Amino acid sequence: MGLKSAHAHRRWVTGVAVLVALGASAEARELQLVPPGAEGWQYDALELPTLPSTDPLGRTVVLAASTAASSAGSAAGGRTPSWARAEGGDWQGPGAAPFVAIGPGMPCTGCGTPLGGRDDVRVAALKLRRRFDVPGLAGLRVLTLKVRYQDGIVVFLNGVQIAQRLLTANGPGDAGATAAHGPEWETIALPIVPWLLKDKDNVLALEVRPHEDRPLLLDLELLASDAPRILVGPFLLLVEPGRAVVSAETDLPATMEVRYGPAPGGTTLARLRTGPGKHHEFELTGLGEETYYRAAVLVGGRVVAETEDIQFHAPPKPGEPIRFAVYGDVRGGPAVHTQVVAGVAAFGADFFVTTGDMVARGHDEGDWQKTFQIITPLTRSVPMYPALGNHEWGAGAVAIPRYRELFAQPARSGDPYAVYYSFDVADLHFIFLDSNYYDSELQLAWLADDLAAAKKKKPRAIFAVAHHGPVSRGPHGGNEIALEKYVPLLQRYGVAAFYSGHDHTYERGSVGQMQYVVTGGAGAPLYRASCGRPGFKNCRDAAKAFAVEYNFVTVEVMHDFFKMCATRPDGSALEACVSFPLPGKRKVSKGRDKVASSGKVK
Repeated sequence: MGLKSAHAHRRWVTGVAVLVALGASAEARELQLVPPGAEGWQYDALELPTLPSTDPLGRTVVLAASTAASSAGSAAGGRTPSWARAEGGDWQGPGAAPFVAIGPGMPCTGCGTPLGGRDDVRVAALKLRRRFDVPGLAGLRVLTLKVRYQDGIVVFLNGVQIAQRLLTANGPGDAGATAAHGPEWETIALPIVPWLLKDKDNVLALEVRPHEDRPLLLDLELLASDAPRILVGPFLLLVEPGRAVVSAETDLPATMEVRYGPAPGGTTLARLRTGPGKHHEFELTGLGEETYYRAAVLVGGRVVAETEDIQFHAPPKPGEPIRFAVYGDVRGGPAVHTQVVAGVAAFGADFFVTTGDMVARGHDEGDWQKTFQIITPLTRSVPMYPALGNHEWGAGAVAIPRYRELFAQPARSGDPYAVYYSFDVADLHFIFLDSNYYDSELQLAWLADDLAAAKKKKPRAIFAVAHHGPVSRGPHGGNEIALEKYVPLLQRYGVAAFYSGHDHTYERGSVGQMQYVVTGGAGAPLYRASCGRPGFKNCRDAAKAFAVEYNFVTVEVMHDFFKMCATRPDGSALEACVSFPLPGKRKVSKGRDKVASSGKVK
């Protein structure tokens, strides 16, 4: 069972989605060709001597020697080497995955085959190959490689290159990885063509090269199936009165269809279809406030599983109570993130927002796939609206187009570089800033226009979200441009609160009449305060609460006040809930606003 948002007071609309990849067989079939942790690998680890050097302070450091002298036969240069066809070579083995390069004296924890282990050498490259058979080859259409790596890889099947990640195409044979990859498994799919696979004696071969001085890591699983699968989603991009947008991605290009209507046995409202592609978005219109919709998720014309329906309630009306949750800075913390998502679901949010850094690297498909694996049970019921962090932005030329594809923000600004937008929920207005481009005059001008237009609608409240906040006790500190240029503008239009992350802490305070919250504790390593603890200067800010703990924040907006509750991932209160009057409304009861000198919430 998936997560279900706990709302007793909402009208539930349930949903929406028979997703069909047309033209596939009627019975699901998937074969595991190479399991994770498989034995029987031949391998060749290239070990090079390390060279002593000194840093600017005169301390001895260790640098790797160039791999140029040993690049013969490398796969990184764009040519298929003979070893990838199982021809020749001086190989070790058989070895078992995962293959892990370890340092001197380090235990081989969680690895099948340790590599290196000496202080005078490092593993500069790893070649692997393994034979396998394909029983029942006829009818298989999709080959799926699930791989866990921290490096650049090239993959060959029967001497044909089928994948390359983080290595420059047709680059020199001694090239290392162009960027680091995270520890999450990445799914790579490709169509099976008649000459690619054989019934017996296939050869899977890989070469792995490190990024700078990161240790090598490699494990994989190889599967074959008869139809495309849903890889990301389906999930809600947005929900508005009478309208919702659903998104999904398949592992290979497919034609998909959505059929939706009231259940049980009601008339189908519409059938929507996308052309062949991997990314699919559907706009569902004509949704009633109290109509119950039900459908199953299908791929290839068949139900892939008895999954939770896509369920969502009609959006609140102006003046009604509105609930939302806020969290950020997940990167590298899936266990904590899973708890946070469960907490948001239990709260019963109408929607949730993130303050950025949902992944460690915006170019890392494995990281995105893991993130959506965690949030999809919630985003089938509750739409998510994200702010762009510096880690999603990362390798901007690759990462930003992918981010825009995943999250088609409402009322997008149109800026070709920055990602900022706004939207309304009932009579609340939300602004999402791109803090990577705080120095953009385009963004500042857009914000002034957006606030002026929003104010004419007489909103109950306005809230702002960005990754880098104007104030923070964490090691990054507040962003000076945000404080000097953006905060005065936000205050002029009576913004109720500014939510941010970046520093991996919880912090709450005020800048003038505007509340601010730093919630950067959804999984990334926690930070300590840069002031107010032994050996550090005293804090000179307006913080009312600070804690070095994982957290998320829930917000309830009532007629004339809003209440914020900081919560640990296990559901316990990080501090007592606090309430604040909405701008222009009467004063309401206060919560506890004391902060201990140690930097912990009191």
